[in-house]
Amino acid sequence: MVIVPKNFYAIGVGYANGQLDSEGTAANGALMHNLAAGLFVQAMNEIKYFLNLMGADAESVYGLAGVGDLYVTCQAGRNSRMGRHLGAGLSYIEAKTEYMPNDTVEGAELILTIAPALRRLIDQKEIDETALPLGLAIMNTVCGDAPLHIPWDQFYLKSR
Repeated sequence: MVIVPKNFYAIGVGYANGQLDSEGTAANGALMHNLAAGLFVQAMNEIKYFLNLMGADAESVYGLAGVGDLYVTCQAGRNSRMGRHLGAGLSYIEAKTEYMPNDTVEGAELILTIAPALRRLIDQKEIDETALPLGLAIMNTVCGDAPLHIPWDQFYLKSR
């Protein structure tokens, strides 16, 4: 069995909900979910990259265990709520301390644990950092307690 970082990516997709909360509806009253859709697609691309890297069936990303699981995870839960707080402009530590002090945010715990190894694998060129712009942005936000900046210009650059 291969475990992929879907909880981690739910933080990134949840970010869009925090942005939506801050910006509100469009002039015509519509809720703009385009940001969440773009982040979701990038998350799936990066999860597929991880599956390829681990020798798993990367096509499973398109099934219930991939798209379905990430979709459900992004709809609610601690990881999505953390992302929402980040999208509202809070840092990871602020959100954790003020709004989620007793909650385990699995995606954040995962990246705090694996960030040194991930950075080492990138430095050793075993992992292509250009394949993970969203993941690295989330990692920098959680590990560095910095605002989440979405690197849109680095998304969808190549097929993985």
